[in-house]
Amino acid sequence: MNNDEKQDIKTAISNLNLIYSDFEFKETDLTEYNSDSSVPIVGEILITYKPSRKSIKYKTGHGSSWPAKFEFDLKTNAYMTR
Repeated sequence: MNNDEKQDIKTAISNLNLIYSDFEFKETDLTEYNSDSSVPIVGEILITYKPSRKSIKYKTGHGSSWPAKFEFDLKTNAYMTR
């Protein structure tokens, strides 16, 4: 997670009066490295809301809009139920 994404996530959590430390973030790099340096970095991030133990996985990488998807899921209470 780059610094801009991290700030977006912290803001989204704070705007809903939730606590950042209640979330666990596990990133996985899925880039297939080869000699072509133009291959975009791809991966996924698994975010778990500790109080409900609900986890949602998002695709990350070049062109990804996962922070917006995470914010939408927060706003629609996707993390509040199992």
